[in-house]
Amino acid sequence: MGQEFGTASGSARALGRTGLSLAVAVVLALASVIVTDGLNVDSGAAGRPPAGEAVAAAVSIRRLPFATHVSTVELPDAGNGADCAGNGHAAWFSYQSRKATSLIANTVGSDFDTTLSAYTARNGSLMQLVCNDDALGSTGLQSAIAFDVAAGETVYILAASCCGQVGGNLALTVNEAAAGSGGAGCTKRSSRSPSGRCGPAAAYYLAVGDSVPVWNGTDSYPDQILRSSVTRSVPGLKLVNVACSSETSATFIADSVCGGSQLARAVDFLKSNQGHVALITIDIGGNDVLPCASLSGIDWECGIKVFSEVKANLRTILSALREAAGPSVPVYAMNYYNPFLGYDLIGPGARPLILQTVFGQQVLNNLLEQTYAEFGVPVADVDAAFHSTDLTTIVSSEWGDVPLAVERACTLLDITCIVGQPERFGDDPNVEGATLIAETFESLIGRVARPKAVRPAR
Repeated sequence: MGQEFGTASGSARALGRTGLSLAVAVVLALASVIVTDGLNVDSGAAGRPPAGEAVAAAVSIRRLPFATHVSTVELPDAGNGADCAGNGHAAWFSYQSRKATSLIANTVGSDFDTTLSAYTARNGSLMQLVCNDDALGSTGLQSAIAFDVAAGETVYILAASCCGQVGGNLALTVNEAAAGSGGAGCTKRSSRSPSGRCGPAAAYYLAVGDSVPVWNGTDSYPDQILRSSVTRSVPGLKLVNVACSSETSATFIADSVCGGSQLARAVDFLKSNQGHVALITIDIGGNDVLPCASLSGIDWECGIKVFSEVKANLRTILSALREAAGPSVPVYAMNYYNPFLGYDLIGPGARPLILQTVFGQQVLNNLLEQTYAEFGVPVADVDAAFHSTDLTTIVSSEWGDVPLAVERACTLLDITCIVGQPERFGDDPNVEGATLIAETFESLIGRVARPKAVRPAR
């Protein structure tokens, strides 16, 4: 999900920035390319990436797969208005594709907090296609993106430092995405003709939301749903994941942490691919309430205000998605688990806080379920799957005999539980938790139907 929570000392620590999942390494400037075992690898002697108006001088990726390593410490800011949760110590790369395809990129192996984004040039300015900050769960530093490229189109990939931090040793990998591997799909952007689609058989699964759909990379719940039996009736289904770390229901609509508007990106995709979308999943609202909680308890004045805002924002989001998708595209949502339960291990004195968070979680989930119901959106009961309210059933665990809700949170979430101490807070699932979320969605979905405009395979 993302956002911040007050620690015992009163200082706030940044939680995971909820956003896409999959790790794509972006590397910086390079002077020469060496071909090793079919992989283009940078020798390490990198040229200076473009800054300001110099995007045209981006290091050219001549063929795929591509990989490089370079220091970004001395590199300038991105310029050109490009920004993806930061634009400092920026490395630019360009790639011109001979065919319509989907690309994936990641910064796995980098030793600093990276951001990764991709752009096309339109009328002398850059148009952002995709942006990701954190995509690798507990590490919280690496980035990954997936996006489409039309035949003959040049795309620009920007690797930069997050949040005003220093650069470091960047590792970038770029490759084509295989069908069904989590690529960005074949979006027909506004400037592209209908022939720019990947073909009449193209079918898509659109995932939107906060960090939960991207936190565990290719093990995040949308990726697991894509690989599950519920999608077998739609061969070649592609995942288009535009979820963004730290997204709230408000930033989903405008001023996204990932740049622009997640809602606008989703609506544009849906309108451009009507008849080709098989399903949509959404989770949003968890980050909205986090600022209302601290170790001293819940600020209910804050909570009441936020609950009202979440309901209004969610109505706006669902209305826009439904209008863009049309009446026949199924939309599935989820409610939330409780990321504060690990604090119960502090001791009996923490139980009043835990009870407050359980009550607050129930209020939020009830609000979400009622609002989704207004739009006919079924809700995957992740709360129940995680046993988030069961403080009476006592089970044995590595933390001793604890309530089932506490054991499940410590086992399934990206938190560190310590007996006698506050948890090291995190608000996203680990891989085991992501698997349980995916299974909960799959039980609700049952079977994904082929979109009406997609012809059956022959």
